[in-house]
Formats: sequence, structure tokens, C-alpha cells
Amino acid sequence: MALLRLNRLFKIPTNEQREYHFVVIVGTSDKRVGLMVDSLIGEEDVVIKPLRDQFTQSPGIAGASILGDGSVCLIIDVSQLLELGLKRELEERRRLEATIR
Repeated sequence: MALLRLNRLFKIPTNEQREYHFVVIVGTSDKRVGLMVDSLIGEEDVVIKPLRDQFTQSPGIAGASILGDGSVCLIIDVSQLLELGLKRELEERRRLEATIR
């Protein structure tokens, strides 16, 4: 099973020098991946609203939801995230192989 670091995938700076990390296992019918996240807030049933702004073009983002406290959270699209993660992993391996040669 692959491990994707969401901060690297979405190019978000974070402190990776932690004592421990959270990993959430997600998947589709034939693929599974571990997503390394900064924190776990909890579990909640939400209604997903499609986005019509700058996030619409962001691969791996399915929509957004307004939480009970009024804050907005982005909802990831697991199948797109799997494709994006695998694509970037292959690109990184090719780049590393090219620098070794």
C-alpha cells in the first residue's frame, strides 16, 4: 500500500519533524492508499456542495461543506487523489533515476 503525504501533494508547508503522524486509509474498489494528515478532528456526516471558484480546478478536491461550527472544510475526491498521487510518485521516481544516471 502506498503512503501519500497530503502536504506534499498539495504543496502546503508543515512541520514534518513530529514524534508521530496520523494516517487515514482510503480507497476505491481496487486501490487503497494511506493519507498522512496533520491531525484528526473527528467524524461527521456532511452535505457536499460543489465548488464554483478557484478550487474547482484543483485535482483531488470534490467539493466543500460547512461544518456545525460554521467553518468550511474541503472534501477530497479519493479516486482523483489516488490517480494524482500515483502520477506524482512516478514522476518523482523518474526524476530521481535521471539524476542518478
